[in-house]
Amino acid sequence: YSNYNKGTTEVSVTDTDDARIWNIPMVFNYAGSQAADIQTWSIEFRVSGSSEWQALPGDAFNITVGKDAAAIAPAPEGEEYAPYSIIEANYSTANDNGADYIYFIVRTTDDVSKVKVSFVNETTGKTKTATYQTTSTNVYDHFDSNGFSFWVIRMKVTAPAVNNEYTIQVRGSSWSEGVVATESEMIG
Repeated sequence: YSNYNKGTTEVSVTDTDDARIWNIPMVFNYAGSQAADIQTWSIEFRVSGSSEWQALPGDAFNITVGKDAAAIAPAPEGEEYAPYSIIEANYSTANDNGADYIYFIVRTTDDVSKVKVSFVNETTGKTKTATYQTTSTNVYDHFDSNGFSFWVIRMKVTAPAVNNEYTIQVRGSSWSEGVVATESEMIG
């Protein structure tokens, strides 16, 4: 950015014996429709006292910009996952003593401390949410194993969900984007 100078507060400049290091923080307003895009950038500089811009030695470079951190750096494939990830989310229904319940089985990375279940009430059209942590009374079971957490959450059915869709989110520094739980067979 040609409007950045050494004296601006946004930029930090460190002088060493043979180099000057510029740290230029930038915020991107990304208006693209895809989740992430690769942009090609180049850097030019001007020597003090000169009016001529010079290209930085080397080729232009690519940076990835996107809607959020997950779009820029998605979870790796295989058995490595980004922090605060949902690995899978399923649910089944059961009738216990005349009441209908949904049991959610959610597998997450073991750093997750809260799980949120959301659905749209088929009758009213309003979104309902319930948040659970390991100590919640409706967390029927929770255990950690090999870097993963397994949650069994029991939720009483008070209203039908539109298309039987329940969105599961987990908590890190903010709530994750969420995944729709799939219906599975009755829990044994």
